[in-house]
This record gives sequence, C-alpha cells and structure tokens, in this order.
Amino acid sequence: MKRAQAGPCLYVPNHVSNTVSVIDTIINTTTPPNIPVGSFPESAAVRGDGALVYVTNQNAGAVSVINTATNMVVTNIAPGGPDINANPGPIKVAISPDGTRPSVTRDQRTASNYTFGVVCPKQGKGATLILPACSTEAMNLHLTEIAEMVAPGARASIGRYLDFYNGRRPHSNLDGTTPDQAYFTALSLRMAA
Repeated sequence: MKRAQAGPCLYVPNHVSNTVSVIDTIINTTTPPNIPVGSFPESAAVRGDGALVYVTNQNAGAVSVINTATNMVVTNIAPGGPDINANPGPIKVAISPDGTRPSVTRDQRTASNYTFGVVCPKQGKGATLILPACSTEAMNLHLTEIAEMVAPGARASIGRYLDFYNGRRPHSNLDGTTPDQAYFTALSLRMAA
C-alpha cells in the first residue's frame, strides 16, 4: 500500500473498507469520514499542485480522483490499454516529473507466466522453471533441468513414462485414443486437406 501526502494531509488507502483515510499530520488525527473509493484501493499519489489525489482501485479496474479541498471523489478514470479492466487492475500510481499527469501500472507478474515443476520426495530433490510460454521448447528446458537435478537414470525413466503416457495409454477424453494418435491423426487430416 502506498500513501500520499498533500500539505498537512496524508491520504491512506484502506483495502478492507474500500475507502481512503485522511490524516491531519499537524494534529495527528483522522479527518472523518473516510472517503469511499473503488474496490481494493492499493496506491495513492498527489498531483504536483496538491489539488488532486489519484487512488488506484485494483479490483474495480479504475482510478478514483479525490479533490483535496473537499475530500470527495470527483471522478473515476478507467486507464487505457488492453484488458486494463481485467484483474489485476491498476496497482500503482505515480505523478509525471512535471507534476501534471498520473501514470498507472498494473500487476502482470502472473499474467503470462507458466511454472514447470517436479519433486522427488524419495531423493528430496526438485526442479522448477518459470517461463513466459508453454511450448515444446519450454518442456525440453524443463526436462533438461530435471536431468541436472536428479540421478543419471532418472531422465530415461521420465522418457519411458512420457512415451507410455503419450503413445500407449488410451485417454477417455480422447475417445480411447492416445495423445499421439489424436495429434498425428489430426495432423495428417490437415496435411491431406
């Protein structure tokens, strides 16, 4: 949570109550009532002239603008950009160097990350990779990581399991065919067309 100070007043977002508290730092008390804003306020920043406070509302996908003279929300801004209203919404706000414009970011740490992991409780070892895509290349990187972390014969054992799983084990959601059969049949049909 990031708070913002405008003159003697400190603006503090409250996640639980979806409000912003205004604290007078001269007399060290909260100025009631709290200001209602959007869902899950996360960060606040004061415009250069101190007239406006911008508050990001992560779950509402908007930024509330508070007039510091009245301590009321004057508008809510939906930041631009692809899928900005999708969770996670705007997270942090900062003011431009000239003090006139807010700049808003949103949390994208898990928007397109894939975690590949395996643990061998018997050996007490594991291997994990966090990659930006799920692809054959990513799976090969993961298998290489596993090979480096486990006993020498383990990679061959994993290869045998994948061969069984993809080439010999029928899957109920593939109408009793194996993944290899389903993939290569579809591929040959596409190539014939």
